[in-house]
Amino acid sequence: MNLRRALVATLILVGCGPEFEKPSLVTGPRVLGIVADPPEVAFSEGTRLEAVIAFPEKVSSLSWTWCPLSLGASMGYKCAVPEVPNPDSSPTITFDATTLGTMLEGMRPQFGQLVPFLRQTVRQSDVCLRDVIGQWDACNGQSPCADEVFNAFMGCLHAGGVGVTFHLHLQLEDGTAMEAYKAVLVRDPGPSRNHNPPLSGVEVTHSIVHKDEVTHSIPGNKLEMKVVPGPGAVEEYTDQEGNLQKERVFFTWYTTTGDFEHTRSTPEAPENTLKLPPERPDEITIWVFALDDRGGASYVRFFVHKRLMQ
Repeated sequence: MNLRRALVATLILVGCGPEFEKPSLVTGPRVLGIVADPPEVAFSEGTRLEAVIAFPEKVSSLSWTWCPLSLGASMGYKCAVPEVPNPDSSPTITFDATTLGTMLEGMRPQFGQLVPFLRQTVRQSDVCLRDVIGQWDACNGQSPCADEVFNAFMGCLHAGGVGVTFHLHLQLEDGTAMEAYKAVLVRDPGPSRNHNPPLSGVEVTHSIVHKDEVTHSIPGNKLEMKVVPGPGAVEEYTDQEGNLQKERVFFTWYTTTGDFEHTRSTPEAPENTLKLPPERPDEITIWVFALDDRGGASYVRFFVHKRLMQ
């Protein structure tokens, strides 16, 4: 686990919920993803988070909390400090990153209690934070040395970033509890800032369908589809070691009826086929997500209505 790049993708955890035999087939309430727009912000900026929930009418309650210092996947994404409640209980919330700076500054008197957390989570290649730990050990937490070490710690976070983890809590009508996590990277602006991979739409039978639009099909037919990415969907960036990298982007597919040939596709092979059963509802909902390996995400949801043969 790395403090500065914590949880760069969305992770869905389901408590007391079903196993999904076909992950792309959505037959009940589920958090399909959480989109942060933008996925990376400065300490003076904000972001908007949207939980994309299938069958939201079956959700009886919803709440959010956020964590400035996550212990990571190996510890079940537990927070090193108490999680902060968000007052908004809707699927879409906003986050002001200035509150993160205020919270971190408030940890100055208790910084010594965070040093074990740093030892546990810091990467071997993270020279900045490893220097902070060494400085702390050298001064043994004594003032004014402790203040200087904390200032160096804050400098590391501003330069390298903090992965703020957002924790979504759902309670369903049947009593099932669901949780979902999403991280937003907060750091000083730089040339390698991440953006969500744009989606122009999905081409369905030679016609592009955009978000929340409707297309039609004949029952029992196959739907040939292809993702249409927007400009700059795959970004190049410089990693923390100074190496030029290219993002890995892939598309995930979900449907309320039918069977996809692929659960994932890529910009190099964006096609997919949905086989529809002869007996099907009048409306099918399809979601397509574009995800990159730095935490960026976007999605298109559209509807397929039944067209009778003439």
